[in-house]
Amino acid sequence: MTTDREERRRARLEERRRTRGRQKRAKRRIRPALALVLGGVVVVGVLGFGGARLLAGDDATAPARAVATRKGSEEATGATGRVTIERTPASYRVVYRLEEFTGPKVALSTDKVWVRRPFESRLETWRGAPPGDKLLSSQVGAFARRRNESSSAEAVVLAVPPSSAPSDVRLLPALADAEAGGLLQAREVRVVLDRRCQVYRSGQLLSGLSLTKPSEHQYTDSCVDAAGIVLEELFVVDGETLSRRIAVEVEEEPSLDGRLFETGPRTLAVADGGGLVRRMGEGLPPGEFLLVDPATIPAGFERLGRFNVIPSQPENFSDPTREGARETSFADVYVRGADFLVIDQGGTLQGVDPFTEDPGSPRLDLGPYGSGELRLSALGVEVRAKRTGGRFVRVRGTVDADDLASVAKSLAPTEGSGPLEFLEEPGAG
Repeated sequence: MTTDREERRRARLEERRRTRGRQKRAKRRIRPALALVLGGVVVVGVLGFGGARLLAGDDATAPARAVATRKGSEEATGATGRVTIERTPASYRVVYRLEEFTGPKVALSTDKVWVRRPFESRLETWRGAPPGDKLLSSQVGAFARRRNESSSAEAVVLAVPPSSAPSDVRLLPALADAEAGGLLQAREVRVVLDRRCQVYRSGQLLSGLSLTKPSEHQYTDSCVDAAGIVLEELFVVDGETLSRRIAVEVEEEPSLDGRLFETGPRTLAVADGGGLVRRMGEGLPPGEFLLVDPATIPAGFERLGRFNVIPSQPENFSDPTREGARETSFADVYVRGADFLVIDQGGTLQGVDPFTEDPGSPRLDLGPYGSGELRLSALGVEVRAKRTGGRFVRVRGTVDADDLASVAKSLAPTEGSGPLEFLEEPGAG
């Protein structure tokens, strides 16, 4: 699963590769004519100077690409020192100018982002340079809800497992481990809107669902300020910048209207991929259930409640052979101001392996649950471990990996007997 912005970047990359392929095939078709030029003066006269340039390998039919600039972003001079993330605002608003360089002219659009932590965000994409003249699409994130809408399609609202807001980049919890693992590379310090920011190189956009290592072929440079806000990002392939997003307005701690984050009820049934999240009573499900040691919950967190989670998995409902892979879980959610913590435990219907681990991911000692996989993202950090019979435990949030591992180690089995009480769906009103 990828974010909408990742899909747009990948689509542009694929189109660029197709264009290169067409240019190479055109050059191969032209090469046989070179022998005719060498074998007779008449052909040269017919082709003229333009034809001679074409035969020399200059594809005159290929459109020139717009060249990226760094207008509005300057490299800091003097003894600047590294910019560290010093604060985590409870809310913020950013307007970005999005520049795309895949054609002869710079394609301009505007991204407007509102975030109210820990669960709410709104991203609007507008046509044209800021402030934009037509709304093209929007994505709204709220607790256990996602709403996607565009000018050409009706809104789709899904229930999603409790997690961070989809447009809220939170680099600090993952930063140390990501740098140690080579997923992030600190580079120069820059200045945008009179705000100093630290450039980090990663394999893809920080808004992607995981951090990946950069390569010479493809990387993203993101400039992050002391509030953890991304002020500039460049997506680079084969040494050429395909897109740049730069902040033109930034506001910390604005008072945001809650209507910005309204999603409405789900528009798809569970079997069609709509997912389901329901608040539960305090009864434990029959069988073994894991309870956390309250002493291991980081200071300041308060319990929001327990929720039954059925993630979006349409393939497990539409294909009878995959029925045994249907997944459900119970998530205990804690909040502390701008931060969240989720203890998610569950399993598959018939003991099917619940997920595939990445052999390259770091591992953490989770005590009685063995070695857990550490998943690093700028949208939150997660440690997860498989248990017997298709069961699993996942602990995620906006705290560092050591705190998550401590919580996971403390989970102790107890026998639940019910009765289970399923209450309202968050955001259903």
